[in-house]
Amino acid sequence: MDQNHKPRRQQSRWTGLCSLCLGLVLVLVSCGDAPVAELLPPLTPEVSSEAASEPGGAAQSEQAATPGTATPAPPTATPMPTSTPFPEGDLDRAIRQLAYEGRVQDLIALAEGAPSQVKGLGPEALSDLAQAYAAEDRAADAIAVYEALLGSFPDWAGVWGALGDLRSQIGHTQEAVAAYRRMAELAPESAPYARFKAATLLREMDDPAGAVAELASVDLSSLPASRRAEVMELLALSYRDVGDYEQALATYDGILSYSQLADYRALLNQYRGVTLVEAGRVEEARPILRAVVRERPQAYGAYLALERLVELGDLGLSPNEQAATLYYAKAYLRAIEAADRAIEQGQETAQALLWKGWSLAALGRYDEALAAYDEIITAYGSDPLAGDAWMGKAAAAAALGGDPAGIYHEFVRILPSHARAPEALWRAAVFWEQSSRWELAREYYQRLVDEYPTDSRVPEARFRVGLASYALGQWQAAVDQWSAALDASVASARPRLQLWVGLAQERLGAQQEAYSAWEAAASALPWGYHGLRARDRRHGIGLVSERVEPAPLPLTTEEWEGLHAWARGWWEPPAGAASAAVADHPLVRCANAAWAAGWGTWARESLTTVRTELKDDAPALLALAQHAEALGMYDQAIAAAERVIRLASEAGQEPVRDLWRLAYPTYYADLVWDACADARVDPLLFLALIRQESRFRPDAVSWAGATGLAQVMPATGAWIAERAGPEPFHRELLTRPHVSVMQGVWYLEMLLREYDNDWIAALVGYNAGPTNLSRWAGDGMIADHDLFYETMPLSEPQDYVRLIYESYRIYQHIYGETAAP
Repeated sequence: MDQNHKPRRQQSRWTGLCSLCLGLVLVLVSCGDAPVAELLPPLTPEVSSEAASEPGGAAQSEQAATPGTATPAPPTATPMPTSTPFPEGDLDRAIRQLAYEGRVQDLIALAEGAPSQVKGLGPEALSDLAQAYAAEDRAADAIAVYEALLGSFPDWAGVWGALGDLRSQIGHTQEAVAAYRRMAELAPESAPYARFKAATLLREMDDPAGAVAELASVDLSSLPASRRAEVMELLALSYRDVGDYEQALATYDGILSYSQLADYRALLNQYRGVTLVEAGRVEEARPILRAVVRERPQAYGAYLALERLVELGDLGLSPNEQAATLYYAKAYLRAIEAADRAIEQGQETAQALLWKGWSLAALGRYDEALAAYDEIITAYGSDPLAGDAWMGKAAAAAALGGDPAGIYHEFVRILPSHARAPEALWRAAVFWEQSSRWELAREYYQRLVDEYPTDSRVPEARFRVGLASYALGQWQAAVDQWSAALDASVASARPRLQLWVGLAQERLGAQQEAYSAWEAAASALPWGYHGLRARDRRHGIGLVSERVEPAPLPLTTEEWEGLHAWARGWWEPPAGAASAAVADHPLVRCANAAWAAGWGTWARESLTTVRTELKDDAPALLALAQHAEALGMYDQAIAAAERVIRLASEAGQEPVRDLWRLAYPTYYADLVWDACADARVDPLLFLALIRQESRFRPDAVSWAGATGLAQVMPATGAWIAERAGPEPFHRELLTRPHVSVMQGVWYLEMLLREYDNDWIAALVGYNAGPTNLSRWAGDGMIADHDLFYETMPLSEPQDYVRLIYESYRIYQHIYGETAAP
């Protein structure tokens, strides 16, 4: 469950309040969470609080309640009560701080050590306590706290949603449905989500009619498209459950009327076909299911449609059509069988051989795949598919440890006019480059430039011709090649070329020429990667990270007011329009309720939709950022601030320092500073890492399973826990900020020690793993960071280094001793 809290206004390094929190824990226990970097201009001073007194100040209703200025008040029809992050009362303040840091067990021990004081806690602290119990799988205790909270705040919609989730977990489904319904009544904007939850339970309870009734009357117009589709899918399933197939088909058609994603449309059409089968209209279903397979074989819906046609016993599809869908579904053995049937029947044999070869290669049967590719090349050499066979043959040869470059060469020699011939030259050049055969790499890159001058890869090939000369120590040739490339390049490509011209000139001993090239790059792209590298090289700024500065404070009330006044001072609304009132937006109210219920994904999607609507309204975007920060949705605050930075730049305004502080924030600063001080890691570097990894979302989970603020893989987290804690370890601990920060800093510090404080090497190891780093660096230290960066074989770690490099320098400029001389 997401933590529903507001940002803490902290003293640096745990002074004051934090000491009080720790003291209470000890005493009472003994008693019992686009890149805009290249737009960054020289930073102006912070907006002064005097700006807030200018005429035309923003109405309070357009801004989120500012933490630290109000006392808790019982809500009426509002989705959630507002209060300060630290309500009066030491226990209340300590609980809120511990919840913010994810110290769940300490929070529970603190509360249970002072049972008489718990009754006097503010609503947000009680909510934190309930969420802590839920995080420790103590559902009954969490329910008891929520029920006590509702005794005082019966109209807090989000609490009803959280209570519904807990009751559902322990099998009290009827009570859970009632709780969701109560949430929908109190916060109508959240009704689609609340009733979706209720309908899901009703279907599980074999009450599809109840599910239909729950969803049919919901107004879905304000929902993001993906969530609108999700609710409508459940409604269609419920209609099918009760046998109302016409309504189910109409619901699927309703989704298709606005859905643009080809794969999803294929899935929906598959649902339509299955619905017709369920209705006994099989002959109407067959052409729909066949069309899904033929038109979008790579979609999962096509595989489902194929399986349903198999069940119906009349596929009406060619073996090649079957092979295509089975290959994309990774059913490789069945794909090979279908391809063999096509070959036996003489149906599009070249295509069938290609499906067979690809499927064999996917199974690791490369020798058999090579035979299939060779048959295409020999028997169907003039077929356009022959190019795919050549490319497949080269890939299979590489997988067997052979030389794919020779195969690419033969392909281009035999079929120079084939559409994939330029790609073959490119792949051959890349192969030679990754093998450190720079002479051959340069030859093939140059051939691409000369023989296929209109190919989209030519600008990059020109750059890499120079890079090959540089790697060979032919500095003057590199300068000449990059200088020629500069003349043909677009403006966005010039800083990179200028950086490298400077690097080669420095090797030649032409220091002034190097300085001139670097200054041009830094001027053209002052806060982008290549401009920053050029500036750092010009001024001798190295890649050792050691500095530890005091933790910066977040924006104050006065600074927020000044920031709002600054935006109103230059933003010009369209004629007859005014800045939107963010707090009154239905989706903002929906986000409030969803966030309080612990439905973080839905809450974020609501605010993302609002941000998209407000994309040109700078004052409203700032109000949205403040509201998101107050809730604890820091990623949403960052995204809104980034948009305002872009709007200001487009309007010819220099984004002020406080706006950059909002876009590059210091959330969880005390945790970061404490961990980094012990490890001698620059906390600004680690903040840049967190910003890139999770955008300060404690519950972030990547596609690969990396979890938490610092995106630690669970297996890595368990390995760290054996050495540094916490023990016992389980994956959910990584969603708790104090654990994620501790483990992330520990791992980064280990890499920094291993690589002599080379933070570029450490970042690559953090992202791609020490094994990859060692292999790419030649089992030693990185000898040339710029060449290493350009030759990393994977784009993800390269992008990772580039983005954190930019963010780190911006963090240093905002909060530290500026990196610029």
